[in-house]
Amino acid sequence: MDVNTCRLDLLDAGRQLVGDHPDVGAVVLECTNMGPYASELRRELGIPIFSGISFINWFQSGLLPPLYSGTTDDPRNPAA
Repeated sequence: MDVNTCRLDLLDAGRQLVGDHPDVGAVVLECTNMGPYASELRRELGIPIFSGISFINWFQSGLLPPLYSGTTDDPRNPAA
């Protein structure tokens, strides 16, 4: 797979999408191979970009939210 060609193709497709449909408010990248280009696509288009990778990160953050100072409820440590 030519990574640079894939990157350029995705950026071109994103520009065309927003050019053809200027009311697009966000893009969902359904293929996990597109996730690595999400940041560059975000900079290029200026709209939110969501991917399978961002979904997994969001989902994981709900399963194990960060601990803050003074937090006593930690399901990872039943003795706490």
